[in-house]
Amino acid sequence: MRYSAFEKLEIIRIVEQSPLPAKRTLDQLGIARRTFYRWYDRYLEGGPEALEDRPSAPSRVWNRIASRIEAFVEHYDHQRYHESLENVTPADAYFGRAPVIIQQRERSKRQTIEHRRSRHRKLAAQHQTPDEARYPLIYAPICAKCSHGGQSARRNRMLGPAME
Repeated sequence: MRYSAFEKLEIIRIVEQSPLPAKRTLDQLGIARRTFYRWYDRYLEGGPEALEDRPSAPSRVWNRIASRIEAFVEHYDHQRYHESLENVTPADAYFGRAPVIIQQRERSKRQTIEHRRSRHRKLAAQHQTPDEARYPLIYAPICAKCSHGGQSARRNRMLGPAME
């Protein structure tokens, strides 16, 4: 049974004023000695206001599972890319941002490929003779060590002995 602060104060006064020993008085009132002395210590330290009910839950939560779950859900929904969603986050898919993100990636991919191709063409042009630049398939060397007057061994094999 829960007692109000007023009832706790009355019990303390009854025990203090009783001619009987505190143990017998508390037994007659049906109050456990441990409970009474806890109330009495609080009353001596803080007065009648200290007898007010305290929350039974601890003020500090030691179990952090809820915050860990929240952090995981935040990561899973907003930071982790999902292959099944074309490598966008669930939040992006849910809020309709996925098509725009995928288009931006495709555009960036095309630009990167085109940049690499043009760079490769420039590098290849620096190392070729004018004929090799005009006819890249005919003059494509098999290896860098081939030096047959600008013609590759592959071309010579393709044309046969009569064309050499």
